[in-house]
Amino acid sequence: MTMNTTVDITYSRDSEKFPHSTFPFRLTYLDKDVNRVCWFQSRDHLTKHIIRYNIKKYEATTNFIETVGKKYRK
Repeated sequence: MTMNTTVDITYSRDSEKFPHSTFPFRLTYLDKDVNRVCWFQSRDHLTKHIIRYNIKKYEATTNFIETVGKKYRK
């Protein structure tokens, strides 16, 4: 089953949000009243996670300025 998901990624200068230098993409979302935080190596991995777990509301951030304002579709 293929699902269309748009991932809107914003930029963050907060180094505390990115403790892992090789994982520049961060995702935070609410899962059964628990705030989940995940890190990813690429935007493709981020998108796959959103689709796999059927995440409806989320906040995706990155510390790569090149991705600001872009929308990616899977």
